[in-house]
Amino acid sequence: MSLLLALPTAFLLGMTHGITPDEHTWPITFSYSVGSYSSRGGRQAGFLFSAAFTLQRAIASELAFLALSAFQFSPRWEYIVYLVVGSVMVASGLYILRRGKVIHLGHVHGPVPESEDSKSPRSLPPYMPLVHGFIAGWGVGAFALIVYTVLAPAMSSAWIG
Repeated sequence: MSLLLALPTAFLLGMTHGITPDEHTWPITFSYSVGSYSSRGGRQAGFLFSAAFTLQRAIASELAFLALSAFQFSPRWEYIVYLVVGSVMVASGLYILRRGKVIHLGHVHGPVPESEDSKSPRSLPPYMPLVHGFIAGWGVGAFALIVYTVLAPAMSSAWIG
C-alpha cells in the first residue's frame, strides 16, 4: 500500500470513527461538553479531548511501525491494559462521587458535612479532557487495528509513519 493511499484511508477511518457512536468517545466528549455549561467550553473540551486522542494515536502508530505491535496486541498485555484503564476509571468515579476529595486507604474519616459548595457543581480543570483523551486512546478496536497493522507498516519510514 502506498503513502498516497494509506494517508487518505487513515483520514477516512478517523472521520468514520468520529461520527460513529461507540462505547468511549461519545459518552466522554458529551459529558465534558455538558459539564462545561457553555457552548464555547464544550467546543474547547471536545477539541482538547480529540487533540490528545490524536496525539496518542500518532504515538501508537509509531510504536506499531517500529515493530512493537506484537507487544501491544499480545492477549496478556491486553488484559493488563484493561486493568490499568479500568482502575483509572474506578478511581476517577470515586473521586467524582467524593466531590474532589481524595480517597484515603487504611483510615476512615467521619461523615463529610454537606457544604454550600457541594450544592453547585464545579467545573473540571481545563486539562482533564487532555488526560482523558490520551488515556482513552490506548483502547484497541477495529479502526486502531487497521491503522496499526495495515497503514502504519505501509509508511516508507519512521518519520512518516
